[in-house]
Amino acid sequence: KMLATTGDLKTDSLQNKIPAWFNHELEMAVISFQNRHGLKPDGVVGNKTLDEMNKSIDYRIDQISVNLERLRWLPHISDGAYITVNIP
Repeated sequence: KMLATTGDLKTDSLQNKIPAWFNHELEMAVISFQNRHGLKPDGVVGNKTLDEMNKSIDYRIDQISVNLERLRWLPHISDGAYITVNIP
């Protein structure tokens, strides 16, 4: 249900059918989720994937808030093309 809510699992909007068994469609939804969260996109719901899936909405809201605050402190680039490099 979570994968359908986040848009990773495409469901028929009229019937809202979610597969009862792990099939190819559900595997593709897991891969989509893994890609969005920077995980290895293998379609397997392992510990790391499950951990990310179990993050609460409050956690995600805090995560967005922190990143928006970080973005606010970056230098403002008004015009032209630019490249941002993330070096950990």
